[in-house]
Amino acid sequence: MNSNLSEQSMRAPTPGKSHFFIALAAALLTGSILAGCEPTSTAKQASSNGASESTQASKVAPKDDPGTTTLRVVASQTLPTNPQRVVTLAPNVTEVIFALGAGERIVAVTRYDDYPAKVKKLPKIGGIIDVDLEAVLAQKPDLVLGTSAGSDGNLVAKLEKSKIPYLFVQMNTLEETYGGIQKFGDTLGLGEKAAEIRADMQSKIDAIAESAKSADQPKPRVMLVYGHDPLVAAGPGSFGHEMLELAGGANVLADSPNPYPVLDIEKILSLNPERIIDATIAPDGPDKVDAPSPTGAFWAKYSTLSAVKNNQVHYFDDPVLHRPAPRLVEGLEIMHKAIRGDAQNSADALKDD
Repeated sequence: MNSNLSEQSMRAPTPGKSHFFIALAAALLTGSILAGCEPTSTAKQASSNGASESTQASKVAPKDDPGTTTLRVVASQTLPTNPQRVVTLAPNVTEVIFALGAGERIVAVTRYDDYPAKVKKLPKIGGIIDVDLEAVLAQKPDLVLGTSAGSDGNLVAKLEKSKIPYLFVQMNTLEETYGGIQKFGDTLGLGEKAAEIRADMQSKIDAIAESAKSADQPKPRVMLVYGHDPLVAAGPGSFGHEMLELAGGANVLADSPNPYPVLDIEKILSLNPERIIDATIAPDGPDKVDAPSPTGAFWAKYSTLSAVKNNQVHYFDDPVLHRPAPRLVEGLEIMHKAIRGDAQNSADALKDD
């Protein structure tokens, strides 16, 4: 471990400091399928309540793929063969269902869902980590889909007691994202469409990664930031770290023991990244709204940073970088441009694509 990365400055995010980020991390970016529960307790809970699959790996192999993808899945013992009333517990799952062409089956979403725009009008079942079971029950769903049960470790038991079928699929890596899309597609009777989406995503992502590899220049030292208060960034083992590497960057936090370290500004100054990808999402909008310079109000205060001096802080207002779903291809492409140093208006480019 790099001696510059102290235990204090590399601690994991703590609850209460940044509700949105913690919610996002719990649902999409953590290593446990039921955030807040140890994998062993999750397995026991699923087993004791009749779940057909616990946190043990299950194999998912699309028809056009001779290999297999290992997934961590928690599902009810019986799943409907043709579900028509679906509640989704994560924005990326909602995006996947719409990409599959089954968006009309979704009857309720979380308050963080915003894509496509029509989901904003759907009933809300709470947040990502604070699911309102009564709101779920009110929609009379025949299936609940998600990537995590949020902070409520008893949600699976509650769904079992209410006799509502459920399927949670961990999607923390690209491989898991591909497999998760396939699993959701198969469950909705849209396996062939899911395989098409997977193949298209993989082809485009492979092309971006190949372009990044062929660049005849050293990899820029990059930091991907998720939040300012606290300062949370992507470390090894995170979805963001994988994206950074595919896009041609060298993560300045490659020696971090945590996938989502919390940093102090002094540590960032010592790391001195050449590029900063700022994917911070705040309820009241990004800091750059009233920014005195293209680097934004927050980072402009630290003019000695290489990324700031060279106008290489890139903002992503769109949450696409947080969501393991088909649109992440767009985010990866813009991230690649930012890492190359030729995307001065990354957020605007993303919106215009």
